[in-house]
Amino acid sequence: MKIAIFASFSQGKGGGVGRVTHELAEAMSSKGHSVLLVQPGRKTVIEQTNNLKKLYIKSIGNGDIDLPLLTIKNIKTVFKALDDLSPDIVHVHDQGSLPMLGLGWAKSTRTPFIMTIHILATKITDFGMSDVFKKLKFMVTPKIALLYSNTVYKNTDAFIVLNDAAEKEMAKVGYSDNVYKIPNGRNIKVFNQCSIPDVEKKDKTLIFTGHLTARKNQDYLIDVMKYLPDNYNLLLVGKHLDEDYLSQMKLKIENNLRESSNRCGKVSIMGEVGFSKIPKVLEKSHLFVSASKMEVQSLAVIEALASGKPVVGLSNETIDELIDDSVGKRLDKDTRPKEFAHEVERILNLPKDKYLNMCANCRERVSNLDWSVIVDRTVELYSSLLREKDNTKNKDRWEILKDIFPKDLNSEVDIKVISKSVALFFKGHRVGLKWRRFVVGSFIGTAIIIMLFFAEQGVEKIDNRLSKFFEILDS
Repeated sequence: MKIAIFASFSQGKGGGVGRVTHELAEAMSSKGHSVLLVQPGRKTVIEQTNNLKKLYIKSIGNGDIDLPLLTIKNIKTVFKALDDLSPDIVHVHDQGSLPMLGLGWAKSTRTPFIMTIHILATKITDFGMSDVFKKLKFMVTPKIALLYSNTVYKNTDAFIVLNDAAEKEMAKVGYSDNVYKIPNGRNIKVFNQCSIPDVEKKDKTLIFTGHLTARKNQDYLIDVMKYLPDNYNLLLVGKHLDEDYLSQMKLKIENNLRESSNRCGKVSIMGEVGFSKIPKVLEKSHLFVSASKMEVQSLAVIEALASGKPVVGLSNETIDELIDDSVGKRLDKDTRPKEFAHEVERILNLPKDKYLNMCANCRERVSNLDWSVIVDRTVELYSSLLREKDNTKNKDRWEILKDIFPKDLNSEVDIKVISKSVALFFKGHRVGLKWRRFVVGSFIGTAIIIMLFFAEQGVEKIDNRLSKFFEILDS
């Protein structure tokens, strides 16, 4: 099968969404499918390795977020790569501007377009990389985000949701007939190779892996350590997205140690490690802990289970789906840190044979989530959609495009000129050069949505700020 996959994040970026998008492309190509992966890059270039072709589109960004420069030249490059492959399916995992360009091509050629939903549909602004976008929050309100998503959803042929919780959320916003449950894939065999540390040793290591953010609530885990003895150590592994939250955690760690005269559990903030090193880090721990407020389907929890780590966690979408007494402990959201600490101690004081049995249960719990299984289930869905494909005449994609880009943008975009225009447009907001460039990328990306869905109505129907932006550029 021929598959086009669009990513909004560079490899190694974008949290779970970014990881799954790139890994799906690799897994599909390793099974013999021809895959085109369109993604951000330092320059626009194509690389080919066996069945996987990677098209990098020149982007600007700060390492966490990449905003592609969607000039007419770059758009033509994407469309040509798609025309050359003529994919059977276009598959995306988010609603960034590159994936929406994929949607435009899919609509123009009547190719089935699939989106995997990694968020809760009624809580869009609570997910993703929202902490990174703090300086741009004045641009994106929940209302705007919901309108944007609904526009995309109405033009999507099929949705993949990760579990029951995500399926119920999609039903709340009016989508149920074309929604299919397929969980996240992981390289389960790699994590299965992790050894199990000796639970009878005095020192006990707890671990959390993932971004350090208020939503993931590591602050609570630090409180838990106040109620554990000083031979217990908590390792927080992941990149912080908010300096204020990091400072808050460090201050709490210092206060806890001072108040207990160093007699409570210790906390170490390890920071970010490469994805390939996660198995080795997990291998040294006895137990995975989670206090996340929302997690549709946490890759970190799946990986912990695959590595044989019991999990103690506060109730959320992932914990409710995967955790029970046979693999750890699921606790109510309002559980006090002291009670959480009690469950941690209880599990790590089990007889060795019972602890090892729990570790084996953990691996069994996620044995069906290996990429080899998930790819087959995904291809099955692709095949069913192809049987229902609309084979009527294709639309002229350039008819969709031509009414949107101002005439002076029908060539390479001059980033300096546009930056000045954006600065004028956002007078009253103090925005530096780096963030002006981000704003530019955001508007160009938003223009793709307008190209696809609003061309026949005209830009006057769109948010007044955007209309004004085009007026400035035209002048």
